[in-house]
Amino acid sequence: MSGLKVSGLSGYEVVDSVGARVGEVIRVDADYRGRTRYVRIALDQGGEARMAAFRAYLDRADRQVEMILPSDLIIAEAETEMAAN
Repeated sequence: MSGLKVSGLSGYEVVDSVGARVGEVIRVDADYRGRTRYVRIALDQGGEARMAAFRAYLDRADRQVEMILPSDLIIAEAETEMAAN
């Protein structure tokens, strides 16, 4: 998804590298040109993760964002963000 100009993805299901649901998209953060940089995810286990867009693939037909990471790394990112705040 990196570099794409996308909008309206809030609520899309997010799945990990094996296809297991991990949460849903809260929003997509973009740079000043409107290109996707980060995907913010509300995790099913609680918390929020901010993942780099180059780690995600958009599947508009299924209304899904597929992460190329396993769920434990996605959850670890959320825990890191919570500890920093």
